[in-house]
Amino acid sequence: MKITDWIMSFAAPGVFALTAVAVSAFGIDIFTTISKYLGVLALGFGIQLFIVFPIFLKIFSKVPVLMLYAAIAEAMMVAFGTASSSAT
Repeated sequence: MKITDWIMSFAAPGVFALTAVAVSAFGIDIFTTISKYLGVLALGFGIQLFIVFPIFLKIFSKVPVLMLYAAIAEAMMVAFGTASSSAT
């Protein structure tokens, strides 16, 4: 996890730099497009988390939904934060 933490220390400045380049190239209207995209992503993640996972757990296993979410919470946050499944 030390390597992941080290790499993540560069994430905020890197995202800021990429955002600055995008705004300078496309103008401030880029935020409207990005906001729509992020909204669609959030909707998809919500559907998967609150509809698809519970249905599959009910059909294929006896594991309670909250128990699964508690067990995978840390790994999911790291994987989402680094956009990498190798962190898990």
